[in-house]
Amino acid sequence: MRWGGAWSKASPGLGLGAVGGESVTVKGRDPASLQGDKAVCDVLAQMGARLHITGDRVTAFHGPLRPTQIDARDIPDLVPVLAAVAAAIPRTPTLTPAPRPPPRMHALPALL
Repeated sequence: MRWGGAWSKASPGLGLGAVGGESVTVKGRDPASLQGDKAVCDVLAQMGARLHITGDRVTAFHGPLRPTQIDARDIPDLVPVLAAVAAAIPRTPTLTPAPRPPPRMHALPALL
């Protein structure tokens, strides 16, 4: 089984690269990992970010971000990062939350 570094811990950096002016590279992530939070790459790409994966490195580049329908029921730990990226998109994306959101979800409206 391949696990590697936690993809949920990589998501803030990748989200920053998606919205920022400079790219962000995260090291120590296994692209063949079984972790569900690896979906951050797919979702950011759907939102318009450009991602480059080489070995255990993932680099996120800003791209023309677009509204995206995101089903976060299986990736609740990524919702705070995806919501922050979504806030940078001119039109509102749709985020389907987890059936029982984690406690930190209640703090999101105040932060945005």
